[in-house]
Amino acid sequence: MFAVKDDMLEEFTSANTEAIKSILLKQLAAADLDKNALKGLATEGSSLMTGKRNGLAAKLRRECKILLNVRCICHRMPLACGDADDEI
Repeated sequence: MFAVKDDMLEEFTSANTEAIKSILLKQLAAADLDKNALKGLATEGSSLMTGKRNGLAAKLRRECKILLNVRCICHRMPLACGDADDEI
């Protein structure tokens, strides 16, 4: 697993999308993985991760053209259950 938290605290003042993108790309390079091989990103769906212009997925897609972003089912299920409960 990547030591993102430790790197972020050393290099950046906050966990913004630029910091997360920079660290992710640096970790991929350190593992000798091509960033263009990055095809998918699963997130919890927050605007930090999925924002259309400044979210992590949008910024990564500028470098990895075919990146597919999906919301993690484990994060969607409680939201769906809560919404269903509101309707009953």
